[in-house]
Parts: sequence; structure tokens; C-alpha cells
Amino acid sequence: MISILVIIAVENTSYCIPSKPIKTQVVNSRELLLPGFQQEIIQRDYPISDLVINNKHSVWILGQTALWDWNLIGNNLSKIQLLKKPGGHLKQLRRSQQEIFVASDKSLFYIKFNPAKTLIFKPKNETKKVKSFGIFTHDGGVFWIKSRDVWYLNIKNRNLEHWGFHPQIENDSKVFFDHLNKKLWVMEDQKLLFHDYEHPKSKFRQSLKVIDRFRGIEMLSRRITLFTQHTILLGDSNGKIIRSIPVEGSRRLVQGQIKANQHTYLFHDKFIQVYKPTEKTSYFSKLETGRVKVANALDAHRSFIALTLDGAPRIFQLEGKW
Repeated sequence: MISILVIIAVENTSYCIPSKPIKTQVVNSRELLLPGFQQEIIQRDYPISDLVINNKHSVWILGQTALWDWNLIGNNLSKIQLLKKPGGHLKQLRRSQQEIFVASDKSLFYIKFNPAKTLIFKPKNETKKVKSFGIFTHDGGVFWIKSRDVWYLNIKNRNLEHWGFHPQIENDSKVFFDHLNKKLWVMEDQKLLFHDYEHPKSKFRQSLKVIDRFRGIEMLSRRITLFTQHTILLGDSNGKIIRSIPVEGSRRLVQGQIKANQHTYLFHDKFIQVYKPTEKTSYFSKLETGRVKVANALDAHRSFIALTLDGAPRIFQLEGKW
């Protein structure tokens, strides 16, 4: 029996609650595989740090030293080499229209395609070793969240500026930069913290503490969705919890992603659930992944599901018209 999470409208915002959906459908899925020799090439750049579906024709994959473009139509790879020396590695990937942004601990890469050009930005006077936690695009700029500083890349004048406050983020934390509500959210194990960056001298405040470790945070229409393996928490822009939704049965949630037109959940039993709010339909499929220890990244676009499993990129396609 498939236990389900259903999306309904709450104040013009789509959220998940356990209930019977209007429609459910079980669909088959198939894994897309690169030719053997190309698999060997990209394996040299494992483990994969991040990935994002560019469109229905390609997937951007971030390795340790290079950005890879997996063309799903021609089933081939192309590569943009970003790091030349071993030691450091690439960590985060963000796509914005016709541009790609990539971060390592030391550098922010701005990749343009018309014309093709890669620009590299490094913080000024940064002497201590600091860690990159995330990059977030917003209105012609990019926020780069580091363990001790936040930087802003103004794309128009191509200037990397210090944003004016020092967050002091601990190792193994996960971050989300909410520019609309002027907050930096940080998940530290079971704690959800936030920093009002309009007041640089203020300290992080705890918004929430849960039993399970946080697995992710998503934002849609100024509201947050928090994931743990047993619960989905829906909150307002200040982190106040509106609804707590248990994952039904013995299932455990591994990864989740909330987009306006598609909500995607990966469970420990290898089932993927895709909910389409416009159709009020949930699609379920069991992915033939084999034995997997760690799932680090998830991105979904229509029928395509892109995952990072045990450091390798895995792409699946659901059957049917999307």
C-alpha cells in the first residue's frame, strides 16, 4: 500500500497534507544511462557535489573540478573545466536563465553562454580558511553564503561586494538565504536558526527544535517547508509552524523539493512521488536504484528526476505525457 502526501491550497500557497488526493497514478520509470566510456570519464570527477536539470534536454552536473553537461537527446557529455589543481573542490551549483553560478570554498564562478565566457571572483582580503555553504540568485545578483561572511555579486557591474554581516555558520549546517523576508536560515542538526541580516550585529535566534535531523528547507510564496525523515513542517516567513505533517506508515522521507508546478518526494523505499498541483494528481514510481547509502541531491523537471546517489549522478524518466 502506498502512503501518500497530498498538496492542497492554503492561502494561495500549495502545501502537503496526508489525505486522499483527487487522483493517484502509478507509473513506470526508466534510468537513462551514458555510454560506458563516458561513464568512465565522469567517474574521474566523482563524487558529484550537485546537479540541476537545465531543461528537458540536458542536466548540469557539478563534479569535484568541472561542470558537466549531460545532453539527454544525444546522450553525451561536454565539460567546462573550472579547477585545475587538486586539493579544493566545487561545492554548489545554481542556474539562472542563461547563466550558471558555481562556488568552491575560495571562488565564485560566473558562466555565461552568449557569448561563452567564465568569470572568476574571489573575496578581497580573505585570509582565513572559510567554507562555502550556498549560492542564491535574486534580481540581477547572486548571494554567496560562507561560514564567516556573506558576499553579493552584482552581475551588472560585475563587482563582488561584502554584504555587511558575519553569520558564523558551523560545519555540516545547511543554509537558505531568504532575501524577500530578509533572513538567513540555518539548519544545525535538529535546530532551525535565523538571522535578520538587516541588523548585522544581531545574533542567530532559534526558531525551532525537532527530534529528527533536518533534511532540507524549501520556500514558496514567502512560506517555508522543512523536511525531516518522519515529518514535513509548514511555516510562515518567521518560522512559526502552521502545520506538522507526519510521513505516513513506516516510510522515511529522504529528499524533498517544492516548486510552484511540481512537488517531488523521495522515500527510503525507493519510491518517488510527484504531485502536480494544476492536475491535483500524484504520480508514484519505484526507482530501480540498486543498493544506495546516501542521497545528497534531488532536482525534478516534468518527467525527469535527477539524483545524486552515493556520489554518482542518476537520471530517471517517468512514463507518460508531461
